[in-house]
Amino acid sequence: LYNKVSTPFSVYISLADTKNTDLINCVERPSSCSAVSQETALGFSLFYQTSEGGVSAISGPLIENGLSSDSVCYDTNGASCSCDGDSSEASCVFIAETSFYVRCEKAQNGQCDKEASSIHLSYRVRQKENSLKSLGNEMKNLPEREFFVHHPLDSVFDSRFNSQCNLGAAITGFSKTGRALCECASEYTETGEENERGPICKKTTDVTYECEAGMVPVGLTKNHRVRCVLFEDAYACEKKETCQEDEWLQKHYRKTCKFNCRIDSWDGGECKEEISCEEVEKICCRRLFPPLSPS
Repeated sequence: LYNKVSTPFSVYISLADTKNTDLINCVERPSSCSAVSQETALGFSLFYQTSEGGVSAISGPLIENGLSSDSVCYDTNGASCSCDGDSSEASCVFIAETSFYVRCEKAQNGQCDKEASSIHLSYRVRQKENSLKSLGNEMKNLPEREFFVHHPLDSVFDSRFNSQCNLGAAITGFSKTGRALCECASEYTETGEENERGPICKKTTDVTYECEAGMVPVGLTKNHRVRCVLFEDAYACEKKETCQEDEWLQKHYRKTCKFNCRIDSWDGGECKEEISCEEVEKICCRRLFPPLSPS
């Protein structure tokens, strides 16, 4: 349990559990957090990644006594067991609990005014009430004195921990806390649902990358539809004195017009159009854009 508390990745995984509302609020919305000192620490469930690639709770939220629906218990051999069994059951006698608080750049009225800079974790293992009666008095809590393990939030949100998107999505950047920003990529569209890795995508079957006659594809829209332009507009045009072998000289005339509408009250209020145009000659070297892949 101490090893998991000492691992920033365990904190990151624990943030994905929706029941850890206090933990999520204090990290993502620190202005609503009251756990800003050791005296105001709150309980939470600590998760870790299993060898099968899933996640499992290694501890439940710290409570004064008794059990909660999120409590995590262990037997005398250190294996997890059901907390719902008989409290006098000899094999399931220990309860593992964790708590946390955050440090802020500035705290007023018991709340964070700015982003949290670090998180502090503590754990406790206590004996279930009325268990192991043959030993007489209940065992002392482990550890006997409370202490906290410190993690800078930069280490919790290391991009190495949060750089995976759901199937069909790609990373488009990172948030200020290091969380990967994902979007459904080509051939996939959003389903409207999300999880801790971002949007959940589904593969589309009606996407084509063909354009009408006289037009060519130059990219994809945000909805992953092919973007088509006129053949002539699909070429880059660079202004310079000489053209290379794969380029050709081309002259363009661009006309820019301004339209004004002047209304005279003494003339019945009708609009008198005023149009002025200016023609500009442009000579440039044409070349093909680099080929674009739909993916």
